[in-house]
Amino acid sequence: SLRIRRPDSETLREFSNRASQSLDAEAVKTTGVQVALDALGDLYHRLRFGQSQELDESEQRQVEQHLETVELAVKASANRR
Repeated sequence: SLRIRRPDSETLREFSNRASQSLDAEAVKTTGVQVALDALGDLYHRLRFGQSQELDESEQRQVEQHLETVELAVKASANRR
């Protein structure tokens, strides 16, 4: 667990960047976690502020894959510390 919190004043993109910076550099490089965090943020913004209020099946699978990538990066980072 990263144990970081997002203050109200911090944007999702800023939080995503700060979260990836708190991980081990090798874990970030090998897992592609920044791409996953960016994609999750993009989907969130589309749902929150866009026309569509739902994810299709393909997007739901993408979310699951991205979350698995984030989990893998957190575990890899924890194992290196």
